[in-house]
Amino acid sequence: MLVENMGTINKNRIVKNTVALYFRQILSIVVSIYSVRVVLLELGEVDYGIYNVVGGIVFLFTFISHSLASSTQRYLSISVPSGIEKVRKTFSDSLWMYVALILVVFILVEIVGIYMLNNVMRIPVERLAAAHWVLQCTIMSFLMTLFASPFFALVITYEKMTLFAIVAIVESILKLIAALLISCFNSDNLIVYSMLILIVTICTQGYYVLYCKWQYKEETNVDSIRIFALTKDVRSMIVFAFWNLFKTLAAALKGQGVNIILNMFFGPVVNAARGIAYQIENAVINFTNSVYLAVRPQIFQSYKKNEFSSMFSLVYMSSKVAFFLLLLISSIIIFRTDFILAKWLGEVPQYTDVFVRLVLVNCIIDAFSTPVLNAIYASAKIGKVQFFTSLVLFANLPLSYLLLWFGSSPHVVYYISILLSVMVFVIIIYFAYKTVKLPIGEYSTRVLFPVLITTVLSQVPLYWVNQYIGQTWLGVTAFCLIATIWTILSIFCYGLSRDEKSKILIVINNKLKKNEITKNHC
Repeated sequence: MLVENMGTINKNRIVKNTVALYFRQILSIVVSIYSVRVVLLELGEVDYGIYNVVGGIVFLFTFISHSLASSTQRYLSISVPSGIEKVRKTFSDSLWMYVALILVVFILVEIVGIYMLNNVMRIPVERLAAAHWVLQCTIMSFLMTLFASPFFALVITYEKMTLFAIVAIVESILKLIAALLISCFNSDNLIVYSMLILIVTICTQGYYVLYCKWQYKEETNVDSIRIFALTKDVRSMIVFAFWNLFKTLAAALKGQGVNIILNMFFGPVVNAARGIAYQIENAVINFTNSVYLAVRPQIFQSYKKNEFSSMFSLVYMSSKVAFFLLLLISSIIIFRTDFILAKWLGEVPQYTDVFVRLVLVNCIIDAFSTPVLNAIYASAKIGKVQFFTSLVLFANLPLSYLLLWFGSSPHVVYYISILLSVMVFVIIIYFAYKTVKLPIGEYSTRVLFPVLITTVLSQVPLYWVNQYIGQTWLGVTAFCLIATIWTILSIFCYGLSRDEKSKILIVINNKLKKNEITKNHC
């Protein structure tokens, strides 16, 4: 999915970074999938559900880490063209902001977490002590991640995606080792697993800190505290972080908040099902984020240079690439969910199949929002869009509680989430037009219409084919091949513009000629 009008954008760097990130993601997904099976077998449904819902209390506060990391990356990327000294000041200011927030968040999450654990959550009495251990380990993991966030943002700003990919792969492998070691300790499995994950987090996040202190000595040379001076740069960073924080809090409540509500109505077993669906959701989101992560720094820099045509081209490209890759993966999983879960987990918790299908639909819709939102982030004019999208996302919690209170099935929370995701996308498109003058007509013809047509023309025939192929290994293998080939053909025929097709064919033709020349020389 090549694009024209890329200006001064380093296309080779984007491709290299994207390949590195996808290689990382594929390996991470494989390792994570096996890890979930091991952890579920070692802990059991109840303890696995407890781990996910208690961790969810802390994850409600991870919005701070995510929002600030995004904010830091934006300002670091903008600072790069101005030189190392500007980058150093930006990094220093952001680090002190993190340190201040760590102190506040630690107190807040301890008070809220312990209260909810003792008074709100449905935890078996005999597992309450273990749940407290999970809470404390998760808090420590979160605080370490929070402290390392500006260092991670610096790595992404300088587009060291290969390093990020390697660390992420190592982290996945270490988490698998942690899962395999659970039974080696003569202690409570849930407590052991929580402590092992804490050790993994300290190692991986600590590496980012040490690497940046070694590789970027000048950039990480921290000044004395300046955040209380409220300089123009500091004020701008705080305002940007605040609005980003507001939006991410709403998104956290939309996800982990609902997890807690499900626990209140149905107990930890349903949390086990949602935890499995969450693992798939997280893998899929990280898969698409690989595209966004590779492109985001250059979107910010294109805006800084007033190269709006290049910026919009990046938005279109990343939107289509992420969506088509997601469509390719999701079409197989959605049609063969029952078989995949049975072979993957053995004993499948109730509601897991429905949760997985609905969460993938939600991810497909969300894939449209992030690239456009990155363009708005580049302008730093995010107050209004974050306010209105947050209002929509905040509605997820009361609506879910209300419908569950009236006796709805657990999967109703996903129907609400899908509806709200559509509303959020519409709001983002509107404010992208108002803020950075996103040409909605061009966006529709180059992104929306092609992907919608491709989705319909590829998935309807696959739905019909799925009815006539059995739920066996041979049947699933055959369906995967058919779905992959048919989806790729549909993308090429209906999802790509004439210019994109011609460029892809040129690349393929040049590759074939190169191979032929090499063969003749041999």
